[in-house]
Amino acid sequence: MELTSEVLLDESGLRVVAQNDGGAAGLFDRPNVRVGVERWDSARLESVEGSVLITIPPHAAAMPELHVASAVATVTDERLASADTLVAFIRGYRIDTDLYEVAPDFAERIPYDPALGYTSQGLGIQLGAPAVEGDDIRFAVQARNSLGLSDRADMNEAMSEATTWVRVDYLLVGAFGRSHGARAAAEYTLSYATFGQNTVHEHADPSAQEATVTGEPGLPNGLLGLTGFDFWLNVPGRIDPSCVEVHAMDGIASGPGRYVTELSVRLWDPQYEPGSGRATAKVDMMLSNSSNFTEVGNVCLGLRGEVGLLQFGGAARSSSFETDTVELPLSRGLPHTFDALFDEL
Repeated sequence: MELTSEVLLDESGLRVVAQNDGGAAGLFDRPNVRVGVERWDSARLESVEGSVLITIPPHAAAMPELHVASAVATVTDERLASADTLVAFIRGYRIDTDLYEVAPDFAERIPYDPALGYTSQGLGIQLGAPAVEGDDIRFAVQARNSLGLSDRADMNEAMSEATTWVRVDYLLVGAFGRSHGARAAAEYTLSYATFGQNTVHEHADPSAQEATVTGEPGLPNGLLGLTGFDFWLNVPGRIDPSCVEVHAMDGIASGPGRYVTELSVRLWDPQYEPGSGRATAKVDMMLSNSSNFTEVGNVCLGLRGEVGLLQFGGAARSSSFETDTVELPLSRGLPHTFDALFDEL
């Protein structure tokens, strides 16, 4: 699974990269992709794109909170290192389940191909605050990919021995002159009792999605971006306790894990008040297993989206862009790219 974008060399738009294999059923998928960005132009800003690959070691599938690992991103950039305020935003991600240099230990014992992936109990990415250390800029990057037992005995058996990899793509932004960085989060739960086929999972009410960031008064510009997100799926203590997890099957091949058919994080309706330094934005998040085939159970979600605010002075221009919904071709195992030009959006 992958969704990321990078600015074209001539800065005329974005190159979007996306992939969704869907395991053995991926041959029937028609994945849809949509990406939104906000473009800023200011002499007070500088940025650089980068990525870090995080390896998440095996853990018991019944312990979704342990499927997490961290790394440190290091950027060497003389210009950015002299910035007065630095913020790292999430630019995209990729999840892999078969980057083994040699076959995994379970390969001869369990007849399961790790390239087919695993059912999920959620995932998350969190970026720390950047700090200058000598000539380098460093910040923590945490990724979680919680594997969850579901309807295939061979997959369930391999899951507790599975290593997964999450590549986190980031945009490091520096502001020069008087500037300030701050964060806040929107947290909410969503509960769905029914399941079967083509179940409709409504997104949260906009009022629940809102995050309010308190900045410094008097700075004329406020840039907002995503600094973290967490999806918890059927994980006790992370969901509404009144939402009861239900499976379609009983016995060894059943559990709280789900096949993911929608995963979205949308930062929208950004508002900034220069006088007070207060900013708001809505974080619309959804993880769904709605399917034309059989849905193996219902969905109980705990959601958290963290918003970072970068305030700065001087003249600046900003504009929002959102690509059309693009339907990817059927080529399991291959990422696909398309270019979205700003003047065509």
